[in-house]
Amino acid sequence: MGLLRENLPDSDDLIQELVDIGKMAPGDLPNGGSHFLKQANGRAREIGESLSELGGLDLMLAARGAIQSRLGRSAAHELEAAWSGVGEWQR
Repeated sequence: MGLLRENLPDSDDLIQELVDIGKMAPGDLPNGGSHFLKQANGRAREIGESLSELGGLDLMLAARGAIQSRLGRSAAHELEAAWSGVGEWQR
């Protein structure tokens, strides 16, 4: 028996989780460092994979845009690096 659709997070929840990750102070992350790059093999990458499955590249681009508008260009670039190779994301 598969997962029910109601149990899956929607794209708004996933994007908000990315924002929350991006808001973490560097000292809150293991070994310090950037917000998304330290998460590149963790939750931020998993969220990118989920967004890709839910809406493909268009949804990933929308999420990146939300990160840039809420957290700035630097955070958006870090997210791009974390998502390298996920779905159709530019490599």
